[in-house]
Amino acid sequence: MRKFYKANSGFTLLEILLVVAAIAILATVIILALNPNKQLGDTRNAKRNIDKDSITKAVTQYLIDHGNVPDTIPVGVENAKEICKSNAGDCTNLVDLSILTANNTYLSSIPIDPTNPITDINGTGYQIYQDTNNHRIVVIAPNTETSGGGEVIPPSTPGFTLLHSFTGSPDDGANPQYGSLVRSGSTLYGMTSQGGTNYYGTIFSSDLSGNVTILHSFNGSDGGYPQGSLILSGSTLYGMTYAGGSNGVGTIFSSDLSGNVTTLYSFTNSSDGSNPYGSLILSGSTLYGMTHAAGSSNVGTIFSSDLSGNITTLHSFNGSDGAYPYGSLILSGSTLYGMTYSGGLNGAGTLFSSDLSGNVTTLHSFTNGADGSFPFGSLILSGSTLYGMTYAGGSNGAGTLFSSDLSGNVTTLHSFADGSDGGYPQGSLILSGSTLYGMTNQGGTIGGGTIFSSDLLGNITTLHSFVYGPNDSGSPYGSFILLGSTLYGMTFQGGTNGVGTIFKFGI
Repeated sequence: MRKFYKANSGFTLLEILLVVAAIAILATVIILALNPNKQLGDTRNAKRNIDKDSITKAVTQYLIDHGNVPDTIPVGVENAKEICKSNAGDCTNLVDLSILTANNTYLSSIPIDPTNPITDINGTGYQIYQDTNNHRIVVIAPNTETSGGGEVIPPSTPGFTLLHSFTGSPDDGANPQYGSLVRSGSTLYGMTSQGGTNYYGTIFSSDLSGNVTILHSFNGSDGGYPQGSLILSGSTLYGMTYAGGSNGVGTIFSSDLSGNVTTLYSFTNSSDGSNPYGSLILSGSTLYGMTHAAGSSNVGTIFSSDLSGNITTLHSFNGSDGAYPYGSLILSGSTLYGMTYSGGLNGAGTLFSSDLSGNVTTLHSFTNGADGSFPFGSLILSGSTLYGMTYAGGSNGAGTLFSSDLSGNVTTLHSFADGSDGGYPQGSLILSGSTLYGMTNQGGTIGGGTIFSSDLLGNITTLHSFVYGPNDSGSPYGSFILLGSTLYGMTFQGGTNGVGTIFKFGI
């Protein structure tokens, strides 16, 4: 009788993979146990990145508001000095930035390095200087840990591509703020708030691969420090600058696609308003926009303009109906909708509507509670529902994503926690189908902000955490444009030179 024997078999592929995975996990546990300093170093370095960003933002905003940086900041890397602590008493041989913390205007206190000061017990551990060549403010963390800790390594996120790192003056722009890109064919157009030949900001174009061409460098007399977006009508771009012009408080301008700028109007800091932060909208041959300040109550205006720059002030905010708008208007039929950063019943901002004659109705006054407070961005409209974000408030104090009907009945869809979901959004949303996309200015993995999506009920998905550095971005202030299945956007900081980026993200 023939006998059959079962051959001895080796390990299966699955068994081998399981063993390898187990060994890898065990090795990781051993490495972490042997090198806890690396984990602590990474945590401290993450805080340093956030601290440097906070100081840079504060100085930048001071520059925008006053036209110059604090005169205590040394010029040139060779003169870099340690920053003095808040309330130190003696800032001898240190950089005194107390002007930034006065009345909590720009910072509540100067951040302190998580380990030790560099040279002085009254120091923060951070150094600062203004670059001689491009006037960029540079904050240094000399205590950054590379031995055993290492710098924070940006994670690889599917879908994210860095297209361009701005380099700053004189050959490139820097720090795009509160804006988004616009497209004509395969060309993107945008603005930076700083940089350019004259340090007053730029208009630029870029192909979809991030090859940037500076079309115009503002020079102050034709405007300076643009904060919003361009709009495109035919072959003409329209936009505003926050400062500059004949009276130093901002302009409306047009430009052809080669960057030949025409100043259409210079705000006068009177009843016509001053210092616009947002963007224009175009209806037929009429432009509509808002200014952040001036007007009859000195808290901002709504205006219209023909395409030659003949301005009509439609409404001056008075505080009770809103104050200091940062964002832009949207138009539905013959009704404008928008938000103000502050004012209203609770001083925390408003959601309003207006007819085209400037008769404003306050639809909602934010309470600085669960509904949010201090909106920076703009609204979007889908059917009869408005969607927007607030910078602060909500159940966690780090801002909200909300919806509202056209009567101002607001529903908080999501309260940001300043964690992995992001925090403190300062831009606007876009809508694709039934999905909202946006960015937060802070939160995420190390506090550099996030890209997120949300359904219309507020179920948030974090798509990307910005981590600064040469291969990523940080601190977005604006919003997206969507081309096909790709989001294009900009950040205020990050990139190779730390002064902002253009990026795309596949969805």
